[in-house]
Amino acid sequence: TCYEQETQQRSLEALAAEREQLQEQLEGLEPVPDGATRQIEQRLDELRREQSRLTAAVSDLQSVIQYNEEMLSESGGVSAALREAAGETATEAGRRSESPTDQLVEAGEQTIVCWTCGTDVTQDAIGGTIDRLRSLQQADRDRIEALGDRVESLEAERDELEDRRDTREAATRDLERVEREIEHRESRQATLQEHREEYQTR
Repeated sequence: TCYEQETQQRSLEALAAEREQLQEQLEGLEPVPDGATRQIEQRLDELRREQSRLTAAVSDLQSVIQYNEEMLSESGGVSAALREAAGETATEAGRRSESPTDQLVEAGEQTIVCWTCGTDVTQDAIGGTIDRLRSLQQADRDRIEALGDRVESLEAERDELEDRRDTREAATRDLERVEREIEHRESRQATLQEHREEYQTR
């Protein structure tokens, strides 16, 4: 009937407008390359493993630094014990500490027995080693922070790719649905037109 044909025509016009809108949406969405998110996930795994390794290294360095600081603060007693173990008598140690040379050495340059190798070293040398360890530790912390920023950036990139892919897939499904509906209604409209022409020829 004329009414049904008019209804079909209005529906076709609305569907055509929706199809155009969906086509424009798809044109504005750049396709996501195959494997793009998988590559990002692999890179994220690598960065997180590196973060874990550096975090462990920072913890290990902290233990070493703390141990050396504690030993340095107790260096007098440690030196005496180690010298005694090495066979140096208290009298010999006293003579050595009372020598003119030792009396001229500043506090920071006083020698102590290294608790690692057992040789005489200055407190400044031990302090310098501790400072270098702190520098290494800080460099690792800075690297961990930089890795964290990179991880956040890649996670955001991955999320954007996934959202774009999901949006494209949804728009593609909608476009296919609209095109099927258009095809169905055009077929129905053609049938109605045939029936109308047959009716008019009677």
